[in-house]
Amino acid sequence: MAIAYLVNMVLMFFPGIPELISDIFLGVVTIIGFSQFVFYFRIFDPFFKKKEGYNVSGVVKPSEEPKFQIIIGGHHDSVREYTFLRKKFQYWYGIRILLGTIVYLLVVAVMIADEIHYLIVGAQFPWFGGFRIFVLAASILVLQFYFFEGKQITPGAGDNLIASTMAVKIGELFREMNKKGEMELKHTQIVLLSTDAEEAGLRGAMAFAKKYDEQLHKIPTAIINIDSIYDADEIQILTRDINGFTPLAENLAKEVKGVADALGYKTRLFPFKFFGGGTDSGAYARAGVDSTTIIGMSTDTFRDGLYYHTVDDTVEHIEPESVEMCLDILANYVAKKEKELQEKYD
Repeated sequence: MAIAYLVNMVLMFFPGIPELISDIFLGVVTIIGFSQFVFYFRIFDPFFKKKEGYNVSGVVKPSEEPKFQIIIGGHHDSVREYTFLRKKFQYWYGIRILLGTIVYLLVVAVMIADEIHYLIVGAQFPWFGGFRIFVLAASILVLQFYFFEGKQITPGAGDNLIASTMAVKIGELFREMNKKGEMELKHTQIVLLSTDAEEAGLRGAMAFAKKYDEQLHKIPTAIINIDSIYDADEIQILTRDINGFTPLAENLAKEVKGVADALGYKTRLFPFKFFGGGTDSGAYARAGVDSTTIIGMSTDTFRDGLYYHTVDDTVEHIEPESVEMCLDILANYVAKKEKELQEKYD
């Protein structure tokens, strides 16, 4: 998108075929960019280089035929460093992206409108000369996107290996409880899941949902996804995902919050807003499965002290209390559902 803007910025001084070609290029790139990074659509996937990814899953089976299925997990892939999130810049992370995107979309809209005007009346808008100055001046907000991704791979401890680890621990917990006779899962099946390619537009979760579509709909299923657990004071349960465009299972989110409330934990329901990003729950929700995500980091527009997508995303920046809190909520949610099922079927 930054390159398309730069090309258009140069060719806007050459009305006619050169500018028409650059405007078409700008429009196509915009459609591709927004379909990938805002809506997470797979329309243009065939045109991109393929990579093999690996989802990892395991099952804790109940002693009887399962009546309910709970999937708990996160993702194990990580991204290259986001330069906008380096310590001295991250407070302005949200506003840099927002302003740059607004300027970009404004330029795209005006360029296309001017092109249509030129094709109809044979002349550009009378004020287009002044708009060129705006495009040149505003380029600093758009061209910065070219340097958005750094070269270093982030460790990904909080985003999101801690979630994969928690899924394993939940499996171990109920296996040991069953061995000791403390709690038998008679009707509840637990699936422990760690997906790949979440950072590549939720492609791992999409692949999982597609491959196991029948199993996901055969019995009632709830997916509790975990993502970016750092701060116990920032535990939030999502009701909307994928930049706010995808509704999640609000009843499930409220039920998980109810478990947290009963344990005395302070949490809140939160809908991801535009430019909030996305989690694997968005992919599951699109597949028609009840899903929510527990996150544990600030979602304020102006914020610092962030570690996700940075080279500082290491274990020491994850509060142990936040992990204990999530494990407690997850374990008690599973226990609650099993108790309800035993009361219903036994």
